Amino acid sequence: IKVISNENKLHQKLTRIDTILKSNDSNLIEKEEILKLSNLGKKYSLIGTLYSCFSVISIPLNELFWGLRQYGFSSIAIVITQILLPFLAGAGLISLLLSIYFIRSSIKKIKKLGEKIKNQDSKIIKNIKVASLIYLLLIILPILTGIGVLIDILVNGFYLY
Repeated sequence: IKVISNENKLHQKLTRIDTILKSNDSNLIEKEEILKLSNLGKKYSLIGTLYSCFSVISIPLNELFWGLRQYGFSSIAIVITQILLPFLAGAGLISLLLSIYFIRSSIKKIKKLGEKIKNQDSKIIKNIKVASLIYLLLIILPILTGIGVLIDILVNGFYLY
């Protein structure tokens, strides 16, 4: 009976150790998921930035191709840039929205664990900061550009060439 009692105690201790290890393992899995989500957020933010930059570059290219058309330049390039512009702008917007989704998901998971963002791994913090700053930059730049254009119109007047 004493041997059975000792075996039961040993079994209970091993069960406790196993549950502790499983809870630590689930926390590690959650942390890996948070890292994965923040990496995806940063990646899509950078992709969105590239698409947005390419769409901005395609606007003057389209104007250049229109100007060169009178010199016999192919109008196929004009059609390509006109198709490319909305595609790149849309892809950039979708990528930025995906970035917001992944960053938001990673922040929700952090809060679900009952932790703070500043207590996370440095990679997670860096990914969240990069994605957030790029998103804010892409929101603020058009506003600043619009303000600059308005100031230019107010100072120089509005002229059609």
